[in-house]
Amino acid sequence: MFVKPDFFDSFRCIASDCAHTCCAGWEIAVDPDKVALYDQLLDESEKRRLLPAPDGTLLCREGGRCGFLRDDGLCDLIIRRGEDALCDICREHPRFYSYSENGNIREGGQGICCEAAAKLWLSGDVRLIYEDDGYEPESSELDELRAQSALMRDTEAMDVAIADCVRRYSELRGLFGSLETLEPLVFPEVPPAVSPLSHRLCSYYIYRWYFDYPDETMRFAAICAVMTSAMDGEFADAARRISCEVEYDPDNTDVILEYIRENFA
Repeated sequence: MFVKPDFFDSFRCIASDCAHTCCAGWEIAVDPDKVALYDQLLDESEKRRLLPAPDGTLLCREGGRCGFLRDDGLCDLIIRRGEDALCDICREHPRFYSYSENGNIREGGQGICCEAAAKLWLSGDVRLIYEDDGYEPESSELDELRAQSALMRDTEAMDVAIADCVRRYSELRGLFGSLETLEPLVFPEVPPAVSPLSHRLCSYYIYRWYFDYPDETMRFAAICAVMTSAMDGEFADAARRISCEVEYDPDNTDVILEYIRENFA
C-alpha cells in the first residue's frame, strides 16, 4: 500500500519563485549512476562545476552553492540537459518516504523544509490517498496505520502535549540553542502564544515520523510546534526553518529524541 497526501503527484518546484533555494547551503551528493552519465553527457565546462569528494562527487558542499544554480534561481543543468539529467537527490527532493514495520505500507510526502510544501501542509486539511501498489499489509501494519491516523486527528492530545512543552519552554529554548544549525535560530525568552496552525503542523510531523518513532512522535511534533510559534515572521516560513534544522540533520533529530526519552517517561 502506498499512502500520500492529495497534492503529492501534482506538486511542482516553484523554481525561481522560491525565496529559499534548496540548491545551496547543504551537501548535494551525486549518485553513482549519474556520475557515470555525466562523464558521457556533460561537456568539459559543465564537468568543471562538479566537485570531487573523497567518497564520490558533489554538486554542492555544506555552506556552498551548486555550480548549476543560476542567478535567476533556475537550474542550468535542467535548461541545458533536461530533467532526466538530475541526480537522485535533486529529482526527489523534497519528497520523503517512510515504511511500516515490515515494509508493506509506504508513505510519501513533501517535507516542509521546502517553502512550497510547507504552505500546502499548513493551508488546509490535507486528505490522504491510499493506493494499492501490490504489497499487502499485514494486520499489525494496518494497526500501525490506524494508530497513526488516529493520532493525526487527536487535537486534544496535541493540545496537552503542546501545553506541556510551553511549560518547558525555557529548557527547549536552551536545547535548540545547543543545536548545530545552518542558520541562527533566535527565540524570545518569553514563552510564545501558540499558533492556531499548530494542529496542522503536528499532523504533518506525525505523518512523517510515526513509523520511525511511534512513542516519541507526538512530543516531537509538539516541541516543533511550540518552537515554530516562538519564531518571528510568517508561521509557514518559521516551520520551514525549524524543519531544515531538525528533520534534515540526523544529529539534531537525535538530540531532540534523546531529550524526549529522558524527560517524558
